[in-house]
Amino acid sequence: MRILLSTAFAGGINAFFYSVCGAIFSFGGMALLQKTHRFSLFGVSAAGGIFHNIGQLLVAACIVENLHLFLYTPVLTLTGTGTGILIGIIAAFTLQHLKKLPLFKRLKTFS
Repeated sequence: MRILLSTAFAGGINAFFYSVCGAIFSFGGMALLQKTHRFSLFGVSAAGGIFHNIGQLLVAACIVENLHLFLYTPVLTLTGTGTGILIGIIAAFTLQHLKKLPLFKRLKTFS
């Protein structure tokens, strides 16, 4: 929903493709890592930031037809890791407080 709203109000079709591809890569990568049960919430979130940037780089490379854009990968890996960890901290804080609500105490997803 966020992607559709941001595209409708603030971006064009290219912004839509960047967002969708980044979201798909991020979600897919995080889902795979979560299923291994070897990564913490922070590790999965950091990987999600990295995968999001890789997805956007793929779209950008296709649009401009230049693979040299992947030279930005080291910088984007660092920023993706940092923002992913920050999102992991926010998610941990949010989950900690959601677990206190009666509705979420009954759900096994958050245990």
